[in-house]
Amino acid sequence: MKRTRPPAPELVIAQLNREGAQQLVSSGAASANALGLTTQMPAVQTFLARTRSQKRYVFGKQQVTIRPAAAWNFLLADRPAGQAIRALTWLGPDQASAAVPTLRAVLPPQEWESLLFVSAELPQWLAELLSEQAH
Repeated sequence: MKRTRPPAPELVIAQLNREGAQQLVSSGAASANALGLTTQMPAVQTFLARTRSQKRYVFGKQQVTIRPAAAWNFLLADRPAGQAIRALTWLGPDQASAAVPTLRAVLPPQEWESLLFVSAELPQWLAELLSEQAH
C-alpha cells in the first residue's frame, strides 16, 4: 500500500492565493520570525484572511489555523514591508519600538519606503511609531 504525504501547508496557502479563493497572509508571529525579530516559531501555523470566522485544518500532523484579520493586515501582502506591519503589530506597542531599528536594517530601502507610505492606514500607535522613525 502506497503512503501519500499531505501537502505542505505553505504550498496549499500559496495555491489558494494564486487561485484567488481568498487572500491569505502570514501571521504576525511567523512574519516576525521571517524578519529575524524573534526566534520563536508557533506550534500551529496561522494565516490571516479576510473572513468572518476562524478555520482549522490538519495536514498530516501539522495544524493550520486561518483566522479573520482587519484589512490593514493585507497592505503590501506578503512583501517584506507587509510582513513588517504584521510583525510589529504582533510585537505590540511596548516591544515594536525596539524592533524598528532592526527592521530598517533588514528591509530593502524600497520596502521601508513602502511601509512608511501606507502608515496612515495602520493602527494609530503603529502609524505614530513609524512616523517617529521616518527620518
